[in-house]
Amino acid sequence: MKKLILFFFLLGSLLLSSCTENSPKAVAEKFLTAYFANDFEEVQKYCDEPTAKFFSELVGEKLAQGSFTIIRIEEDNSTDRAVVFYDTDYSTGWIHLKKVNDEWKVFIASMEEGEDMKEDEDMEEDEDMEEDEDNGNAYDSTENSPEMAAKKFAKAFSSGDITIAKKYFLIKDEGDVEVLQFLAKTDDAKLFKNLQVIRAEEYGDTAKVYYKSPFSYNKGEEVYFSLVKKDGKWVLKQLL
Repeated sequence: MKKLILFFFLLGSLLLSSCTENSPKAVAEKFLTAYFANDFEEVQKYCDEPTAKFFSELVGEKLAQGSFTIIRIEEDNSTDRAVVFYDTDYSTGWIHLKKVNDEWKVFIASMEEGEDMKEDEDMEEDEDMEEDEDNGNAYDSTENSPEMAAKKFAKAFSSGDITIAKKYFLIKDEGDVEVLQFLAKTDDAKLFKNLQVIRAEEYGDTAKVYYKSPFSYNKGEEVYFSLVKKDGKWVLKQLL
């Protein structure tokens, strides 16, 4: 009898463990652990096919650094989707997950819809960026203020124009450019298109630009960009 009870106890533990490992949190932890170790071979195991293909092109790169702590999980059982939020040493991030054949997988939302934008969105964004293109993709110094730099960055970043976006971001090395390129491919990047600035505060060579959060988990809340002056020009030093 004791052996039988022990058998069912162990069986229940195994089933519970199997179920727990196939959860948004468990998959996110494995994905992020591999990501921050720059192990993009391992990262692919926890992604859907298009996202895995994207990360396959990053194998051998050193893009991530630091550690992470998962802070919140939002799961929608009706759509089998989830968003996992995490803190790092320098910012807050999030990843999207969905169920694929009953397994949770990380995915880049914009890739699910395809790389191409709708024709009318393309035309609108082309018009928005026309002025910057006329200036040879140079830093627009006509109004060198923290608010203008934040708006210019947000417009370029949301449209995936890294050539312009990096003019308004503190780039320390090529790794920063790679991270911007990666983030600009996500669906969340598009939310910065119509940045609603509340106010800007300057503190000598640093500044904060406060804006209304476009994200669903804290929509409308007051958040800010941190900026710094580099060579007399205002640039963002972090996204969040």
